[in-house]
Amino acid sequence: MKRPLLIFLLTLLYACDFSGPSLATEKERKAAMQAAVFDQQIISGVSRYNDLRDFLLRYADTILAYRNASNYVIEIGGNTTDTVLQSSECYTFFQGNANNDITNVPDFLKLKLDSLYHDLGEGNVMSFTICENKKLNIQVKNETVGNGLYISHELLWNDKIRRDYGFDDNRDSLIAENCIYRLGLREEHGH
Repeated sequence: MKRPLLIFLLTLLYACDFSGPSLATEKERKAAMQAAVFDQQIISGVSRYNDLRDFLLRYADTILAYRNASNYVIEIGGNTTDTVLQSSECYTFFQGNANNDITNVPDFLKLKLDSLYHDLGEGNVMSFTICENKKLNIQVKNETVGNGLYISHELLWNDKIRRDYGFDDNRDSLIAENCIYRLGLREEHGH
């Protein structure tokens, strides 16, 4: 290989950063959490979420039983691959994934759930999680705050105010009828 080409290739290789994205510093994470603000539109509009909340809590057992009866996973062990039924205490629903789509409920609930979901308007519900213990979580939105840091805005019902280990940090406010508004910080850099 000719020397100029070798130098060019080595320079190119050196310029490429294969170490992956740099993680946010503790100072950046702390600043992002301190700068996060509770959205006044979410607070003043929390009553708009009550119909969806009431519906999900009323039919939680039915929805969970339906999902548990159809939640198959693939297990690989040794020389065998098997499809097995696996139940869960909680399920998350969001648009764009057939397994988690809001239509993955019993047929008699689909139209009403779709109507409630879309009545809230585009951009006002990213996902919701319903659990056996009637814990309900509606993720309203995510905000990018820089260097792979995101702030999630969530409404929770029937949950104790506690540290949520799904987030690097969080802050809560009780806003209405046992409704907790949570700001959660997480760091993601893609795959």
